[in-house]
Amino acid sequence: MRKIAIYGKGGIGKSTIATHLAAAWGQQGLRVMLVGCDPKADSTAPLLGRRSPILLDDYEHIVSDLDTNGKLSALERVIGVGYAGVRCVEIGGPKPGVGCAGRGISLALELLQKLGAFEALDCVIYDILGDVVCGGFAMPMRMGFAEEVYIVTSGEYAALYAANNICKGICNMGAKLGGIIGNCRELPGEERLISEFVQALSSRLIAFVPRSPEFPRCELLRKTVLEVVPESPQAEIVRCLSRVILDNSQFSQLSPLSEQDLEGLAKTHLLTQTQAHDVALELTP
Repeated sequence: MRKIAIYGKGGIGKSTIATHLAAAWGQQGLRVMLVGCDPKADSTAPLLGRRSPILLDDYEHIVSDLDTNGKLSALERVIGVGYAGVRCVEIGGPKPGVGCAGRGISLALELLQKLGAFEALDCVIYDILGDVVCGGFAMPMRMGFAEEVYIVTSGEYAALYAANNICKGICNMGAKLGGIIGNCRELPGEERLISEFVQALSSRLIAFVPRSPEFPRCELLRKTVLEVVPESPQAEIVRCLSRVILDNSQFSQLSPLSEQDLEGLAKTHLLTQTQAHDVALELTP
């Protein structure tokens, strides 16, 4: 079974990537489960067509149901089946300012394992917040639930900073980085900056996903582009990305950047873009 974690800064598009990978593999006939580990608890909505019940909100009742009625009844409270047969779970998180979301993820994963939720699967995908790689949010890697990691980033400095931090966490836990996915924001020279960042990490660039209004439009409908516009360029990009990751057997020996080196990379890129812009202005009639 493939155990894949999709990490990235909040708002960078990691949930969109995770959801579409799950849908693409489900379409291929693979038995897939998507586990939302983001406190927003919206990873699975485009697959289910609705918001999913949150495991942590119902934790005590699930445990009680397990003790009273057994695994099958408890599993039905936890798992919904969405588009292309994808099994969907939202772990959720505590109320703002109360409790530890990372600890909640740990308890939820242990419960899912006890319920046998991971049995008879070809692939499980974890959608995980990566702004702060605390011990709790790194738990899927630390406990062996996630064995390979893919990081989503744009060319924005905050996104690159988060991606670099995640790489440091991967090194500390001995997990495997399968590569970087560039989710573009249409910044000047963005693909070049991401490529240079990936090269500095000694990692692999999996794909660039161009910005498109189709993704947010379909998410508002609580569907994926594979379902709404299956013949679109965006759907083909998703299918290509899914094939690359499914076939991937290359994992990086990482070299995370120091903060100074990361800032230097970003500043050099900004200077290059500024100079190119100035030259273009001079050549304009």
